[in-house]
Amino acid sequence: MSKKLWLLGAAALLTLVCAAILYAFLIEPLPPEAELPQGSGLGDAVESLLAYRLRFACGHYYSHSPQDGAAGLLRYFDLTEGDIVWEDVAISTSATGAMRQGSVAGLCPACKPQYFAGVKDGYVAIYYGSPRQDAPLKQLTAVRLELLPKDFQASLRRGIPIRDDYALMLFLEGIEY
Repeated sequence: MSKKLWLLGAAALLTLVCAAILYAFLIEPLPPEAELPQGSGLGDAVESLLAYRLRFACGHYYSHSPQDGAAGLLRYFDLTEGDIVWEDVAISTSATGAMRQGSVAGLCPACKPQYFAGVKDGYVAIYYGSPRQDAPLKQLTAVRLELLPKDFQASLRRGIPIRDDYALMLFLEGIEY
């Protein structure tokens, strides 16, 4: 009986050792955190290999891997360096490469208005983008600002965001009597 018990114990131990070895080969260790090397130009080369993940105020996440690093990211999303708050100096690494994460206080490209209604020379005008002074003009309507209600005039002076072409069509139909 003790010989059977000893053989059973040895078999159990051998099974545990084999399971531990198999586990060690199947489970990959977590990758270490990487940091951008500091130095003359080397950081730019490493940065161009990064993927960036941005969380926007609207709750949407966008990932982008520009070939020219942070400059390409800023150009792609029409942001400035001050618009992004990076979550950490360290860069997370994964099986797909290195990634830097940050957050933006503004809206993502999908949530940004495509147009806005404003005023030009006393008429209702449609501009591209978000309400701002230097926005390119899309269309000048024949609707005079003075014929509209005072509160609507004030809104137009501030700029009324219009999300897409369908909303633009509805807006234009609504102001033309």
